[in-house]
Amino acid sequence: MHEQLDQLEKGAKKWSILKTNGDVYKVLKYSFDRLNRNHQSQSNEFNTLQHCFLHCALYPEDEEITRDRLVIEFISGGLLDERKTRRAQVQQGHSILDKLVNVCLLKRCVVQGVFGPIEGVKMHDLVRVMTLKICEGKYMVRAGDWSLKEIPKEAEWAKDLEKVSFMKSGITRIEDGMSPDCPKLSTLLLRDNVYLVFIPDSFFSKMQGLCTLDLCCTDITMLPNPICSVKSLKALLLEWCEYLENVPYLGEIKELRELNLSNTTIKEVPQGVGELFNLKFLAMNARKLKMLPRRLFHKLGNLQHLELPLHIEVEVEEIKSLKLLEEFIERVENMKDLKSLITSWGSRVRDTCYTIRVGSYGGYIFNKREGICHNKELFLLEYNLKDERVLAEGIVQQCEGLGICFVDGLKRLRIERCEGIEYILRSEAGLSSQISALEEIKLYELDDMKGLIEKEEIGASAVLPQPVFSSLTQLVINKCNRIKIPLSGVPNLKAILISHCWNIEEIFETSSLTLPKLKYLMLHELPSLRKVGILLYGVPNLELINIRECKEVEEIFEDEGTSSLTLPKLKRLKLKDLPKLKSLCKGTTIICNSIEAIFIKECPRLMNKPPVVVDFGCASTMSDKGEPRIVEIIEVG
Repeated sequence: MHEQLDQLEKGAKKWSILKTNGDVYKVLKYSFDRLNRNHQSQSNEFNTLQHCFLHCALYPEDEEITRDRLVIEFISGGLLDERKTRRAQVQQGHSILDKLVNVCLLKRCVVQGVFGPIEGVKMHDLVRVMTLKICEGKYMVRAGDWSLKEIPKEAEWAKDLEKVSFMKSGITRIEDGMSPDCPKLSTLLLRDNVYLVFIPDSFFSKMQGLCTLDLCCTDITMLPNPICSVKSLKALLLEWCEYLENVPYLGEIKELRELNLSNTTIKEVPQGVGELFNLKFLAMNARKLKMLPRRLFHKLGNLQHLELPLHIEVEVEEIKSLKLLEEFIERVENMKDLKSLITSWGSRVRDTCYTIRVGSYGGYIFNKREGICHNKELFLLEYNLKDERVLAEGIVQQCEGLGICFVDGLKRLRIERCEGIEYILRSEAGLSSQISALEEIKLYELDDMKGLIEKEEIGASAVLPQPVFSSLTQLVINKCNRIKIPLSGVPNLKAILISHCWNIEEIFETSSLTLPKLKYLMLHELPSLRKVGILLYGVPNLELINIRECKEVEEIFEDEGTSSLTLPKLKRLKLKDLPKLKSLCKGTTIICNSIEAIFIKECPRLMNKPPVVVDFGCASTMSDKGEPRIVEIIEVG
């Protein structure tokens, strides 16, 4: 259906299409009405699915919206079942988006985020026009209108307005004394008006039904006092108001469910926060916040999501009292506190998502997306682990079995500058199946680290009964000078970056390893490396090879006796300071028709023979204009 709408839209104005082509409107309206076919109510009210769909029209035209962003807004706006747990609401939100995509009212897309591509959705322009027509008189939407420098005059605010969106507009000021009379207004979205610095006290005085106020990413320095008299307010969103220092007393907004003050410049927790006993979501990761008052969470027993400043160590005993907590992002002082916290969760630990740092602050930024904590993530920084020589084993011994709950489902593990730790896992510890969910391992500057798995007691050649790291997609090891891996059982690995490790002689312990999903292979300054251990035909998706200062390596890939093989997706090849390197793979001609750049420097044994061959007669080497694509080749002796 989206393709048909694209054809209709070409050369015509969107409003005129719906006015002159009644069939188009009827088809779109029919799709919308069918969302209500299972709704039992005989009233004209919209159901949950319809309300969530209508919410998408509050975004600017052609906006690609991350799914997580929308799900969070569905929850904030009270559109989902509030009797459910937060994790269940997240699942419900994604299920709703899937249904809207399946009936072609939304379209899947990929949004380029700070940390990589993210799944998103997009509303077709004509669908959006239909949606705004349905909501005519109840919605006022000027989202994405950079010509809008001031809030519309009071006369333009209909008394029956329910939702107003000026997000991503050019608003710089709200006229002093302005007070739109909108008693039914439930949602006001002013987020991403980056030049908005001031909101007068009068502005909210006649919005006593307001439930959601989103001021994220504005330049306001203070929150108007009268907002605290809006007793109906359930979501107050102020994230990334980087100049916001002053927040008035909030204790009167007893209905507040969600408060986001992360990345503001508040220095103290606003007065009254501890009185908001209905709060389910609290985010206060503010870099200038000096302290957390004692017993802050004493009355906040309904909290489901808690996000606190990483530079402030939390009182674990207070967190343990939050029996409904499902998502937790914070730092604890030591492993004892971590284990105490995990133990207090009991069986809930399996359904709890957390990002926890143990040890010093260090300024490391967590990869958190859109107010949803998706995984179980553990970061250890500058902490002495001499009593936990084998990390997983230590947790089991000192938590009497809770280590299995703790490790089960762990997605990301980062250990940096910690003394004492030698291994992550002992082969006979019985935890291989529990840590198989690990997707990312990052190890930095671990002077005592010898390997990922300790196998001495059952023999160095022993093979584990199943792949231990079967879900691992990313492995980063840097400056771990005693470490000696070899790895096995990593079928989903996509990226390898190993650097500045003096003792590594081989990466993989078998000579017949295939890594069908591997895209990036980066090996830097590994002076003892002799063997990588990957079969050439086993890396069909490899896009980047970057190897430098590995003095002993002679070949990169293993030879299966094939005279020629293709790396169909390889785009960049960089080889530097490899004095013994003879070829990428002994006796095999490597054909790379997608290659874009080849850089070779200080590889004397490669000078007489190119490491890869490009077939310029192949279609993949041709540009869109049918001309041979240019390959940048830099070769320095």
